[in-house]
Amino acid sequence: MIFKVETGEGLDDATSYVDVDYADSRIAAMFPEDTQWSSKSTPQKQLLLMQSSSFIDGMLKWTSVLFLLTQRLSWPRDKFKDSEGRTIAEGEVPVKIKTAAVDLALESITADIFDEGVLLESQKYGSSSESYVGPERDGGNILVRQIMRDFQNSGYGRKHSSLIELQRA
Repeated sequence: MIFKVETGEGLDDATSYVDVDYADSRIAAMFPEDTQWSSKSTPQKQLLLMQSSSFIDGMLKWTSVLFLLTQRLSWPRDKFKDSEGRTIAEGEVPVKIKTAAVDLALESITADIFDEGVLLESQKYGSSSESYVGPERDGGNILVRQIMRDFQNSGYGRKHSSLIELQRA
């Protein structure tokens, strides 16, 4: 697959939210001791960025509308306001999306970003136990959960929901 960065035009063949230079700069600034990323070749970095961009697209149900119906990636979107009232311009790939793509690419070198953990209905601790109203997530990748929570709290997206049928007794 060809590495092509989304420019904000809604490209139908884009495969990444950021280029390698952007990722190199962010990682050098935020994680100056990192050797995992810097030891990778450019094609390896491109692959990691494509995978993390694809992963971001499936993380949440995005609350805004696609910029173009023909675009390959989920961003850019139509103009919208986040939960803090900041306007995300039409055709913009927000910094929040770009940094998440870099952070997830770096994380995927040493950890499984696809680990969703398990859903628990109850847990037993010796002679005591705890039951949950709904399934409680245990395990999974902490960075992924943190990024998802940040996107949700910022008004960018919400969890994929399930249909629940309620019946009165």
